[in-house]
Amino acid sequence: MKRILLCLVALCAPLSIHAQMTVGYVPSAGLLTVSDSFIRANCSSNCGSGGALGSNWTLNGTTTVSLDNSTGVRFTDGSDSYQSADWTANTITLNQFSQVTLLGTDTMGVVVRETPNNVAYAKCQPPNGGCYLIVVVSGSQAYSSFYSATSGTPATVRLEAVGHTYTLKYCQGASCTPATIGSWTNSGSDLTTGQPGIYGNYSGTYVTNWSGGGL
Repeated sequence: MKRILLCLVALCAPLSIHAQMTVGYVPSAGLLTVSDSFIRANCSSNCGSGGALGSNWTLNGTTTVSLDNSTGVRFTDGSDSYQSADWTANTITLNQFSQVTLLGTDTMGVVVRETPNNVAYAKCQPPNGGCYLIVVVSGSQAYSSFYSATSGTPATVRLEAVGHTYTLKYCQGASCTPATIGSWTNSGSDLTTGQPGIYGNYSGTYVTNWSGGGL
């Protein structure tokens, strides 16, 4: 009888569950979070052609980048064209986030659920304050709206996709906690797969300290 009681006590002991916490949200246990500081041991400045990003990343379209250990990733196409790089080393769940620190003067930001012709992205220009939240489905723009924020760099932008809702968060600073500045819920055809990553255009775009993962 004593052995049975001891066994029952052991079975009834409370379980301790630890979930990783990241700025701005509390994910479910077991969801993957990844990050990249864009600092490379073999790249002190202006490592070109995007190769320095490494095999964890996939450049989209005509995107070209260079790396600098003091300023991060610079998009080098130099034109007003869409440029992005997706984290493809791991498959991220459909509910996901992407967050990065903005250092440059031109348009830059983050992407979620990106595949060819499909993406939701934050298009920010910190010196002017604020970002566009843009969603493209099957090559057609489903949504675009500008949300104002405090101007200046560095700044931190975060985009979350949960279900059919896209939430844009922003703050001024490199170590601040992004707060919601806008959101949109898609009631039509939506993005059903894809990866998080970074976005930019023109050559004055610098982003650093990226993180992304499941929600």
